[in-house]
Amino acid sequence: MIDYSQFPLAKPERIKRARARERKRRNEIRRAWRAAILARANGRCEHCHRADTRLEVHHIIFRSQGGWDTLDNGTAVCARDSGCQAHRRLHSLVLPPLYCRWNPRAGKPQFSDEPI
Repeated sequence: MIDYSQFPLAKPERIKRARARERKRRNEIRRAWRAAILARANGRCEHCHRADTRLEVHHIIFRSQGGWDTLDNGTAVCARDSGCQAHRRLHSLVLPPLYCRWNPRAGKPQFSDEPI
């Protein structure tokens, strides 16, 4: 029989510190990911190519659905208040999906209304 009294339990302070370090590391990765996507977009929406709008970075495949923080899975689109449909279509279950794949020749994503 195993005597569990010889194994020290993790102290709550240690657990809190470890979680805070992990959260900080994830936030640094996401900031770098967002900065790389915005640098690639060069101030333009990657869907409608407008330059006079505020950009938001979004995952093409949501993280909750198994998407990763990779450059291929990120896109810079116009903010909600602009006339660009890309932002709404990335979030909507009602509008037709916006298909996207990485175009290596152009160095940016290629969008389409049909599967690519």
